[in-house]
Amino acid sequence: MRNKKKSIKIIFLILIIFLLNLKFSFAQIRAIEEALILEDYATAIRLADLYLNKNSSEEDKVLFLLGEAYIGNGSLVKARETFRALYKKYPSSLYTPKGILRIADSFYLEGNYSQAKKIYNYFLNKYPESKLLSYAYLHLIYCEEKLGNWGLKREYMKILEERYSDSIEASKLAELRKRGFKFIVQIGAFTDKKNALGLVKSLKRKGFSVYIDEEKENGKVFYKVRAGEFLRREEAQNLVEALLEKGFPARIFP
Repeated sequence: MRNKKKSIKIIFLILIIFLLNLKFSFAQIRAIEEALILEDYATAIRLADLYLNKNSSEEDKVLFLLGEAYIGNGSLVKARETFRALYKKYPSSLYTPKGILRIADSFYLEGNYSQAKKIYNYFLNKYPESKLLSYAYLHLIYCEEKLGNWGLKREYMKILEERYSDSIEASKLAELRKRGFKFIVQIGAFTDKKNALGLVKSLKRKGFSVYIDEEKENGKVFYKVRAGEFLRREEAQNLVEALLEKGFPARIFP
């Protein structure tokens, strides 16, 4: 009888210790999440590293959060390494599909649109029933825009509209249509039209053909000084270089 009571007591103590550790782990993970919300990526990385060195419970979630923190502070290579570790160690985790998408995102942020595109397509093939398909299609559209593949942009926009019309990503379709299917070069954006007209005058004196697009953003009207409509990025880049040579900052859009 005494041995039985002793055994019950030991089991009870083990259960208490387990629950306390679980509560402590939850608090640690919550601290990492709060640091990410506050965009304090250095703290999030430090807390995640500390957690991973001492705990194994919910390691998949913490690896995902660590990857997010690396993306936040611009450490894209480390982010990919972390998300790949998540994929390798926890292939069935709920966080793994998101991790694969974030690997693709990291390449997109680096400007490696072709590699990003490959991974988004890999995701579509691997997780055909995922709730994140609309996200993958939207970001494929962004990749095709950057690469100048206008036919594929149209194709993916049609899929997004027809299959995922109720998604958050589908709400971007109006903006995507407005951006059109061409590259343009933007030299400046002003809230005062006089400043835009002044820049246009200076550019025309230098021999550039430019125009003003009036666009409303967040309740404000912007006067954007732009030039050209190109199907190929290389053509737009040639104009950017010519503008830079004359002292006019410019960028390709989209």
